[in-house]
Amino acid sequence: MAEPILQIEELTIDLPPGADRRHAVEGVSFTLARDEILCVVGESGSGKSVMARSILGLLPRSPGRRPALRPSAGRILFKGEDLLAATPARLRQIRGGGIGMIFQEPMTALNPLMTIGRQIDEVIASHRRLPRRERLQRAIAMFADVRLPHPAAIVHAYPHELSGGERQRAMIAMALVLEPDILVADEPTTALDVTTQAQILALIRELRQGRGTGIIFITHDFGVVAEIADRVAVMEKGRLVEIGLARQVLNAPRHPYTRALIDAVPGLTPPPRRGVPDQTLIELRDLDKLYRSRAGLFRKARGAVHAVKHANLVVRRGETLGLVGESGSGKSTLARCIVRLVDAEHGQILFDGTDLRALSRRAMRPHRARLQMVSKTRSHRSIRAAASETSSPPGRCSMAPRASRPMPARPSFWAWSGWTQAPRCAFRTNSPAASASASASLARWRFVQTCSLPMNRSRRSMSRSSARFSNSSSRFANA
Repeated sequence: MAEPILQIEELTIDLPPGADRRHAVEGVSFTLARDEILCVVGESGSGKSVMARSILGLLPRSPGRRPALRPSAGRILFKGEDLLAATPARLRQIRGGGIGMIFQEPMTALNPLMTIGRQIDEVIASHRRLPRRERLQRAIAMFADVRLPHPAAIVHAYPHELSGGERQRAMIAMALVLEPDILVADEPTTALDVTTQAQILALIRELRQGRGTGIIFITHDFGVVAEIADRVAVMEKGRLVEIGLARQVLNAPRHPYTRALIDAVPGLTPPPRRGVPDQTLIELRDLDKLYRSRAGLFRKARGAVHAVKHANLVVRRGETLGLVGESGSGKSTLARCIVRLVDAEHGQILFDGTDLRALSRRAMRPHRARLQMVSKTRSHRSIRAAASETSSPPGRCSMAPRASRPMPARPSFWAWSGWTQAPRCAFRTNSPAASASASASLARWRFVQTCSLPMNRSRRSMSRSSARFSNSSSRFANA
């Protein structure tokens, strides 16, 4: 085996007092060589992501700015340098340039108020002294390498304008744009469809072969492990219980926990169909949903996308209907149309004989208790929809302040922004006007939080931020 580029020796990370166990990671040791893919598997809570984040010093912090999780023993050696002893400035140099990371959920890792191009431009500008035009060309070339459609247009798109697979590819592009020596992928294919997953796995293999990158791939999907892994490490409750070549771990596991994980992998044989009453519960008739892009202050409208077109389906009582399709095929949009998180342009949504599409918000409220949706991401739309359907009296906005702390003193900036204290409160309202006002206030505060760090920006940049703030506030209020 080639000389290891990463060595983890007896790594132990303590959990805060009151947790279900003492250590999130306990005595973990392994190595990673160049041009190797090491898959780390284990059930949720086994310490996989905590171990991966500790490599880059990205452990979660408590409100008091002290680490909620902290390494108490061991070393993490990257090219012989102990990352646990590195200064924050040194870690910032290594992040992106030496070690890249693909996070599990792009919508929580990407900034919703910045275009994809601007976010990857920040990554390049932080590590390379290149002209703006050259950075743009490099970003477009990277987007083309990860098979993103229309790379020149993706540069100007916001995260919410991309599908799940496209956002994941954009995250991979940001992690690889500086050609790091190590790539840490924290379950990057969990929420993707099988065709997009296969494309991303093929892409990772190509990048490994072309650049000689060592990859730590965290997953719980043994299909992915069998597809790409050179070696497999199995973690249980923070401990490394088994590590070895992929064929050995998958075909002849030694540890009982590894055997239990493999035995729990579901097969493709469906269970026997059980009898269901012939009573229609939900019926869709010619349902259409069209997304039209809005023109902003500095952006042109880019046409319309037919997300759902002439959808017809029937769900009976006691029946489970599986809705499958590639990323961007309209599955989630169809589900949101059924529960009225978004409004369809045409068609009928019959629920127990009642056409939900024809109901007003007030008339729709009694059906909410019988029609629920579990979202894969907790977006501001689903939060606002859930908050607006609570049982508070109509037309009243109940402001329940939480324990808040004053914001850092920035007199000139806060005078410009109009805030003297962060509005850290939970709102619930049934009034559309009050809900829109509260949403706009929340969007304004999020924007201020985002822009409060770089205080030495120029007046021209500040004016662009102000224009972007007004556009973002209207987007949140009118969504």
